[in-house]
This record gives sequence, structure tokens and C-alpha cells, in this order.
Amino acid sequence: MIMSGFARIGRDAEVKYTSGGMAVCNVALAFNVGYGDRKTTTWVEAAIWGKQAEGLANHLLKGTAIVAHLKDIKLEEYDKRDGGRGAKLTATMIDMEFAGSKQDGGQAPAPQQPPRQSPPPAQNFEDFDDSIPF
Repeated sequence: MIMSGFARIGRDAEVKYTSGGMAVCNVALAFNVGYGDRKTTTWVEAAIWGKQAEGLANHLLKGTAIVAHLKDIKLEEYDKRDGGRGAKLTATMIDMEFAGSKQDGGQAPAPQQPPRQSPPPAQNFEDFDDSIPF
């Protein structure tokens, strides 16, 4: 099963390496679930592997808005420091798109377009194109 959705990054990402030399980047993702008074935040610990982990880590900063595509979603239980039990969602991130940042209100950055070049205005009647059929 693959899950996709809008999320914010909860902490700056960093790359670590397995004993075999494979890069892995863990990212805490906050998904808002529900509407109005029933809105809650669901946290998912997502892993990015290999070259993608190395290339994206410096761009995955706290507060950045993304659309994440996740697979292998699991609920993992763990022992808390106080002796109790806890659980967290984990997943593998297979793809993502940047959707803006905390500073810009989560809006996607406007695409950069080159300035439009218009021809210089004609200076006199001799500069007009005579081949226009009207």
C-alpha cells in the first residue's frame, strides 16, 4: 500500500550510514488528519535511502511543507524510558515534492519564468513589415 499526503517536516533531516555504507535519512513528518475541532496531528518517521537520502537531506528542514509518497507503513512498538510502552508509525519515503516552507505559509514557490522579450517598437513607417496581408 502506498500513502500520499501533505505533511510538514518536524526536525531537520540528517544522513547516517549503515555498516554496509548505505545512506539513510530519517525524517519526522507531521500529517494533519481530520477537520475543525477534530483535527489531530499524526507523526510518521519516514526513511529515505541511498543517493536520494544524500541529495535531499540538506533541503529537508524543520517546517518545510512537502507532499510525501510513502510505502511499507508499519506501527512499531517500543519501550519508553519510564518503563511504559509506546508506538510510532514508520514508513519508507519513495517520492516527495516540495510544497513550500513554514516562512511562506506552506505555499508552493512561484515558478521562475524568464522575462518576456518584446520586439523594439517601430520608429517610423519604413520599419513596418510590408509582408502582412492587410
